[in-house]
Amino acid sequence: MKNKKRKIFLKIILLVLSVFLIGIMSLGVYFFAVTKDAHLSTQALEKISGSKNITLLYSDGSEIDTSGYFSSMGRVDIHSLKAHTINAFIATEDKRFYSHHGVDYVRMAGALLRNIKNMGFREGASTISQQLIKNTHLSSEKTLTRKLKEIKLATELEKHYSKEKILEMYLSTIYFGNGCYGLEKASHFYFDKPASDLTLGESALLVATINAPTIYDIFAKNEQAEKRKVLVLKSMLSLGYITEEEFQKNANLREKVVKTASKQPNQHIKLILSELDRLANISKNNQSDGFKVQTSLSEKAQEIVSATIDNFSQNEELKNLSLSILVLDNNSKSIIALMSNSSFNMLSTPRQPASTIKPLLVYAPALEYGLLYPESIIVDEPINIGGYAPQNASKTFSGAVSVRDAVKRSLNIPAVKTLSNFGIKKAKSFASKLGIEFSENDQNLALALGGMTNGVSLKTLADAYSTFATNGIFQESSIISSVKNKSGKNIYSFSPQKNVAMSDATAFLMTDILRSCAKEGTAKRLNSLPFDIAAKTGTVGMKNSKSNTDAYCIAYTSEHTVIAHICSLNETEMPPSVNGSNYPTEMVKAVLKGLYQDSAPKNFVLPCSVAIRDIDTRALEKNSVELASPQTPIMFRRQALFSSSHLPETTTMNEPSPVVLSAETSENKKPVLHFLSAQDNTYKIMRKSGDETRLLAILSGNGKTLDYVDETAAPNEIYEYYVVGFLAEFPSKERLSNSIKLLSY
Repeated sequence: MKNKKRKIFLKIILLVLSVFLIGIMSLGVYFFAVTKDAHLSTQALEKISGSKNITLLYSDGSEIDTSGYFSSMGRVDIHSLKAHTINAFIATEDKRFYSHHGVDYVRMAGALLRNIKNMGFREGASTISQQLIKNTHLSSEKTLTRKLKEIKLATELEKHYSKEKILEMYLSTIYFGNGCYGLEKASHFYFDKPASDLTLGESALLVATINAPTIYDIFAKNEQAEKRKVLVLKSMLSLGYITEEEFQKNANLREKVVKTASKQPNQHIKLILSELDRLANISKNNQSDGFKVQTSLSEKAQEIVSATIDNFSQNEELKNLSLSILVLDNNSKSIIALMSNSSFNMLSTPRQPASTIKPLLVYAPALEYGLLYPESIIVDEPINIGGYAPQNASKTFSGAVSVRDAVKRSLNIPAVKTLSNFGIKKAKSFASKLGIEFSENDQNLALALGGMTNGVSLKTLADAYSTFATNGIFQESSIISSVKNKSGKNIYSFSPQKNVAMSDATAFLMTDILRSCAKEGTAKRLNSLPFDIAAKTGTVGMKNSKSNTDAYCIAYTSEHTVIAHICSLNETEMPPSVNGSNYPTEMVKAVLKGLYQDSAPKNFVLPCSVAIRDIDTRALEKNSVELASPQTPIMFRRQALFSSSHLPETTTMNEPSPVVLSAETSENKKPVLHFLSAQDNTYKIMRKSGDETRLLAILSGNGKTLDYVDETAAPNEIYEYYVVGFLAEFPSKERLSNSIKLLSY
């Protein structure tokens, strides 16, 4: 019996071993089959120079001059680097670099388990050798075939090159964002020094950015990059590369990035590359070599914007400030020009939008929801809503003002009142359709004035305002039209979605209000331009200071949207004289003059959904918008625009007010009549006795209660009294009161 059981057990063992061996052989065959064409190219490795070949094209297909931007600072010399610089990369990217032979199977097994747990292929556990192979030999696609090729070539790599040589080649190819390939280029770009002089903190910050150069952009996302730097330092500490003292010193120290390193004339290239990182997903894999990037930039528009930035940068008041301009084609929703004299990323970096948010968050939704008309009256007065007591920039109050006047003068209190009336939830829902994103903490009325937790990027503002020019159709813009890899394969194409964000009536009404702003409001410096233009300005003030931090002007024609922005990036104060209505508006004006030097844009077209109606100006004095009636005199008529689906009531000011008559009589006294009169109304006091009707008196209304005593009433007679009200200019339109019968004494 025991022998029988032993035989069965041995058979099971043999079967398991056979299956295992067959599996191993099958994997080996599969591995050989999919990797047989993968060969290590010493030529690809030896030509590493720390630069990449990326071709950028204008919209017409001509090449953008990138000379100097991709030039290499030279291959990294591994022997010149300090130990902490090398260790920062080892601790973060490949802890067992010196002990494995190209593939870290321990790390790979851990990544496999995590991928199984997460039901995806999120982690690849690539060693430095594998990353070098991926960057020089393979594509960035996440497939098993590519991974197996990577494993094979990484193993071969380690047979042909020393660890030092592999690390040197790796550090010469890795991408650090902002067009910086290779540690040497990155060191010069961010810190203006050779890689051999990098401090521990600087080394850790550079390592921090390579995982996702867009997310951890040392310029645009410095806060996030600094936080990840601390994680790099923690990893170095855990491996014994640095002491606790060194960790504490560098973790609490913000690295000084060289500001002038980013102030170069080709900032538009940096912005294109940052967008390329995001769209083509090359951030982690650095597979940009040989990319041909078709942009939407116009060479002419780019020259106009660059010249404008250069010109205004010379102004004494604007020195050391960030100046940025973005130009958007409204019809194609493509960015045709952008430039900044600083590291400011106008495509993604949010800033407080100030009053530029008012049309997007307050007035356009109020028009859309039928809560206001352009001529609606709002009282500009001191308010306190739940402890929030906003002030106008002038610290004065204007009393009753129209929505149009409130926008063109950028008054704060009418905006806050309007937002309070229809609610933050509705406002945010509307603005979100324009691409505006909000934090969960954005729940207060300060939103009406641009007080946001995070803010809005210039690109987002331009996209939102462009929606007014395209009849309420929202579409996100782009600077990149398409991307092809070195094989000519199209790996990205711009295909935006169009969404109806508002009615064309709301879009036009808001545009008409903003035309007033450009003609006689805060953007009136644009009023000399000989074409139809709408605009809004905005200024962010510093708390407890007369200085400002941001200044905007956003203007649009039927063809283009232009936004100019001035700010201080290093938290220093701007001169109080710099605000949205001056320098940014002048910058916009210069750009528009250049764009339309040869031909003017078409005027904004009145849609069928917008009605032109006469209103009665007398009603405005009572803070009411009412359509004129046929009887309204010409002197009290004025044309106004309305949504055809949202028209005000016709005025009743040409008709007498209704009268409610009351009376009293007492023994030995004549009848007394009472009624509340209306200003400007005239009243006939009528008495009826039998078949006879008699006019007793004609009285003028004064807005108060009138009393009339019928001195002619005979004793013991039954009389019926009533009042006829009318307006002097329209005596034929009469309104009768109720009638009262009584016995006189």
